[in-house]
Amino acid sequence: MTANSKPILIQFLKKGEKGRVTSLVGHDDEVARLSALGIRAGVEVCGVRKGHPCIFRFGCSQMCLRTAGQLNVLVMRVPS
Repeated sequence: MTANSKPILIQFLKKGEKGRVTSLVGHDDEVARLSALGIRAGVEVCGVRKGHPCIFRFGCSQMCLRTAGQLNVLVMRVPS
């Protein structure tokens, strides 16, 4: 990674681009729900469709995320 690398919102990952979750920001109940589904800091994700809603893969799962409100998933891009 370069010195200019900084976390981005998960919905900006392009198709096939990988990222590692750095943090979940939002109401405690929303963060707990994502964490229970397996989305937490350190998990590697792969973009399927960027935008709103975004679709991404992690492990053997694929998830659609509508980021309405104050819930944000921040990721650090992972070099291919």
